[in-house]
Amino acid sequence: MNLVDAGSEINNLEELFALIEINFKSPIRMLHYFLPQLKRSIQA
Repeated sequence: MNLVDAGSEINNLEELFALIEINFKSPIRMLHYFLPQLKRSIQA
């Protein structure tokens, strides 16, 4: 796990926002793309 001190002025705020966006959206994207295949495998 990568902990970041968001209150530190030495951290780039845009990089922190990009990291949060990636970590938040990645599981949603994976679910979106793989859910139809998972549903088919359960029904088979």
